[in-house]
Amino acid sequence: MAAAGTWKGFLKLSFVTCAVRLTPATTSAEHVSFHLINPETGNRVRMKTHDAETDEVIERKDLVKGYEYEKGQYALLDDEEIKALRIESTRTIDIERFAHLSDIDRRYFDTPYYLVPDNKMSMESYRVIQEAVAQENLVGIAKLVMANRERVVAIEPRERGMIVTTLRSPEELRDYGPLFEEIEAKALDKEMVKLAKQLIERMTGAFEPRMFEDRYQTALHELVEAKIKGVAPKLPKPAQTGQVINLFEALKRSVETNAGTAKGSDARAAHDKGRHTSHRRKVRRAS
Repeated sequence: MAAAGTWKGFLKLSFVTCAVRLTPATTSAEHVSFHLINPETGNRVRMKTHDAETDEVIERKDLVKGYEYEKGQYALLDDEEIKALRIESTRTIDIERFAHLSDIDRRYFDTPYYLVPDNKMSMESYRVIQEAVAQENLVGIAKLVMANRERVVAIEPRERGMIVTTLRSPEELRDYGPLFEEIEAKALDKEMVKLAKQLIERMTGAFEPRMFEDRYQTALHELVEAKIKGVAPKLPKPAQTGQVINLFEALKRSVETNAGTAKGSDARAAHDKGRHTSHRRKVRRAS
């Protein structure tokens, strides 16, 4: 069953327009989430909105937004006033430029969404845009209003569909110059760099996201499962860390230990995936 869209509007390329919808490309459904509980009663705690000065409890539906222009002074805005400020990108993703994906600094990429046609009438226009962009090996750059903010987005073909990724604004990125300037520029021992390169070669393999499962979330699932069963949880041992005393010996030992482990890591990842998925299913059934 196809997921429902969170945003509906139009994709526009010059005079070509088609109805589309956006659906989040990510989910947190597998993450362990908690509620706040009163330990005395076992009941869930609910937060209430209240006036900071009078302590009067106020329903959320009666609240309005306020912009603090001076200390303690607010310009009040209601939802209808904000909705009236509709600009073209509120309902339209208007492609303004095309660029090569490699030209976009990866720090700008934020949240991905799947972009699909919203009805059969829009199918052909959508497919023509998608195929043309895919054949040119480019990404479209457009603007889109989401969560009361106009965002710049990148539109990237993916198989038969497209992915829209919101981009951070330049103001959101911190300058790394002052930080990186503190890193020394003096010459390194060539033999140590050579050993490091050998280590990298032995650890190189295909990227498989499931190899890098969230061990903290897995531990949380196992902890919850133990609590449900009423047994003592098995807590992981603390990681062994320490300052490297002899860098050359550490590199040499690492090269000797990691003798082409990429394929073995793939096999372990497949085994771990099944084990962790089983834990999550047990927790969901029990709860």
